[in-house]
Amino acid sequence: MKQPLDPMSGGLGPPVPPPELRDRALQAARAAMTANGRTDIWLRLWRSRPIRLVWASSVAALLFGHIVIGAGAPSGPADTIRPVMAAAAINQELAEVIDVERVTIELPAWEIRISGDRVETEPPTTDEDQS
Repeated sequence: MKQPLDPMSGGLGPPVPPPELRDRALQAARAAMTANGRTDIWLRLWRSRPIRLVWASSVAALLFGHIVIGAGAPSGPADTIRPVMAAAAINQELAEVIDVERVTIELPAWEIRISGDRVETEPPTTDEDQS
């Protein structure tokens, strides 16, 4: 064994635990495992038969409603224009807004010519430019 550099610090090592500490710790752990501790809410809900019965019946009711009510409903998207048209029959201003035709603007395309490393663009010619 190595001798410490300082003879006074030789006894400063960690203390040795008492021999009965292991037996006491294992005994306390066994007692805690067998003791009836407080159960959490999820375990109490899972063990409760009435609550499980209510949950199962609500799931069954939802499935039944989905099958019965869902069978008669149309599968496509809702037609939203009909309520608006019904309201337009009452309000003349709304009817005029609904009947506005879509505005389209046709713009002539620019001419682009690529030759080698050069790109040339010409603005579109209109009828006014040609006359």
